[in-house]
Formats: sequence, C-alpha cells, structure tokens
Amino acid sequence: MIRTPPREKSLLRPLKGGDRPKYADITKLDNNQGSGWLPLILKTEREIFRETTEFSKREHSPGELAEFQRRVAERVYKVLRSIR
Repeated sequence: MIRTPPREKSLLRPLKGGDRPKYADITKLDNNQGSGWLPLILKTEREIFRETTEFSKREHSPGELAEFQRRVAERVYKVLRSIR
C-alpha cells in the first residue's frame, strides 16, 4: 500500500472542517496545464525503473548497491519535497 506523506496529504486535502474532510483537490495531481504532481512523479518513476534495469544487468558489491539505493531515495525525496 502506498501511503501519502502528511505534508502532501494536507496539500491535496485543503478543506479541514465541515462535512468534506475526505475531499481531494485532484487538480493538484493532474490538470490541463500540466502543472500537477503526477506527471513529474511518473516521469521520475520511469527514469528510476530504467536506471534500475540497467543497474541490475551486472553484479554489484554491497557498497555499490547501497550507494545506488541512497541515490534513488535521495532523488525520490527531492521530488516529493518539490511538491507545493
């Protein structure tokens, strides 16, 4: 199960009170202007899958694997932090 981080969840669900606590502003995810979060997230995901496929084509030391994982995690974190 994918969990939405609290910051992104609060941005996606701007209405806190009343009878709409589950309302989601989906235009933040995707919209006609292309400024939603989803295009960037999907682009990054495709790039990471491609890089992982290439990385997996040969044997790596535990250190190399750890460094690859660190770089991927840092990249994902950076993308998620860029969401406004």
